[in-house]
Amino acid sequence: QLDALRPTDASSLSRWRETIGGGVEVLLGRGLPEAYAVRPAIEPERDGIQRGTLHVDAHGEQVAFAIVSPPRASHQVAVWTGSGGIAQALPDGRPIAPVQQLTRAGYRVMAIDVFGQGADAITGNRLVANRNSAAFTFGYNHPLVLKRAHDVSAALRYARTLAGDSGRVALVAADGSA
Repeated sequence: QLDALRPTDASSLSRWRETIGGGVEVLLGRGLPEAYAVRPAIEPERDGIQRGTLHVDAHGEQVAFAIVSPPRASHQVAVWTGSGGIAQALPDGRPIAPVQQLTRAGYRVMAIDVFGQGADAITGNRLVANRNSAAFTFGYNHPLVLKRAHDVSAALRYARTLAGDSGRVALVAADGSA
């Protein structure tokens, strides 16, 4: 059924967006953010790495990022996410070999810290601390995986802005051994 939905022209693309986009909205609890909804706060570049925070004000969300750029300007952006976040991609502030490989291939690599990583690392059972019932946490709040999916979708939206209409955006989901 998914193969039958694969877009081949403008009409089928519209049908695909309606069907698949509707499913994404149900799974994420909201649609993908519009470009204007993701506001970057960019710090001065240090050691060739651009750092900053993406703000999704409508939902009170923030996503830390670090961008390593190739030597020449590029319209290709790879969003790097993994179990170690930015620290995994840039230990000691230096890009690991796979990140360097992507930059040599012409990609700007945007490593992100999703909810619970980096400065906001989740330790122990902090999410349910001081609750009489887990239902308050798990019944009324988005689960961890959904909060992280929101952060990745915000990063992908910003990456699309960086790449421009004709650029390419890729998502790299690395495990802890990358």
